[in-house]
Amino acid sequence: MNPLELGDPPMRYRNPMAQPTCQSRGDRSLAFALLRDCCQTQLGGKPDDGEAMAAHRRGEFPWPIFIELAQWHGVLPLAYHGLKQHYWPAIPPPIQQQLTALFHQQLQRNAQLLLTVKQLLPTLAAVGLPILPIKGVLFALSIYGNLTQRRVRDIDLLVDPEKLAAVYGALQRQGYQESDRLSPEQQARRWETHYEMLLTHPDTGMQIDLHWRLVPAYFGCQVPVADLWQRAKVETHQGITFHQCAPEDLFLILCLNGAKDGWLELQRVCDLVACLRQYPDLNWRQLWQRCQEYAGERVLLMGLAMARALFAIDLPPWLIRELEGDGEAIADRTVARLSGKICQQLERGVCITPSVVERDLFPLQLQRGWVSRGRSLLTLLLPINERDLAWITLPPWLHWLYYPLRILRLLGKYSLGIGGKVLKSRPSGQGESPNP
Repeated sequence: MNPLELGDPPMRYRNPMAQPTCQSRGDRSLAFALLRDCCQTQLGGKPDDGEAMAAHRRGEFPWPIFIELAQWHGVLPLAYHGLKQHYWPAIPPPIQQQLTALFHQQLQRNAQLLLTVKQLLPTLAAVGLPILPIKGVLFALSIYGNLTQRRVRDIDLLVDPEKLAAVYGALQRQGYQESDRLSPEQQARRWETHYEMLLTHPDTGMQIDLHWRLVPAYFGCQVPVADLWQRAKVETHQGITFHQCAPEDLFLILCLNGAKDGWLELQRVCDLVACLRQYPDLNWRQLWQRCQEYAGERVLLMGLAMARALFAIDLPPWLIRELEGDGEAIADRTVARLSGKICQQLERGVCITPSVVERDLFPLQLQRGWVSRGRSLLTLLLPINERDLAWITLPPWLHWLYYPLRILRLLGKYSLGIGGKVLKSRPSGQGESPNP
């Protein structure tokens, strides 16, 4: 068995000529420190060359843990580039080989996704169905400058809700399928209540994450897709012409993506820093006004707090005051508490998989006011779906009645199911009147 496989217990590489040392931090903390340093060198910063590499020169470093964290946080491509430029000679040859193999594996995946996008976009544009890429290979080209610096898992596309049916039909004709088999009426109902769907090509295995909204309905910060399209611009990279969100909109979308995942992956923070590097003249005032319009102030502040803590980004003085406040505002304490806790976990090198409840409740903490939180919690706990809409049709001004009606529908559904099981479980003849 290969001793470098990630499933094996972490091991250290010891320099036989070095003296044993007492590490001031744990192995996982050392590994994360170097990981962040490597990412920083690729995002416009300078190498720290601090305790992590000093530990290696003294005789030991947990390279398997470093690789584990790089993959977990989705930043192995950035880490690989950083190591190649600044630290490669200090890395043991077996680790060099493993890192190179993993990097080329991700690069091959990115190339396959780029080829798919090159074939897909002209097909949709030819029938008048433009799309906005969010994340994915086009994001990597636009923000990072090339495909080799960002891990990409699938193709994320944002469409105008009014053109969703047409785009869905065009993707179906290209061979992409949804896992659930729904009737056209059920599909239309689902589109009213959901915000995305995952389509997979059975032959190539390529996946398209098709969005018609940015986040679930229970999010307090909702950005109208029509606003994004109105401000979008056209870009061309590597011969591919596509629409891209305005820089301020893109930065807010990245903050929403981080909030949706609980900011537990370093890649989310790196995306923010890369966006700032690409757009150094970002209009912060305009971005703040849009966040106020979309109830996304805390969403933005949370992203800025993470990027500032991990990569020391520069911000305008007035925005720093909004972020730090006077120490009395509830919003400031909330963002400081959440970002401080998450950064502490990241710096300890802890890989956390949140429960569904923890993941869904995190965005609620970024909302202002108990009324807004209560409304979002109700939407989270009682999400209206296609079955509710098919059960009864209400005019828009009575849409709020779907929540109590959903409770009634579920009570009726499950009480009938329980009652049927009880009747089936009764012994034959039980409950019948005795013969006279």
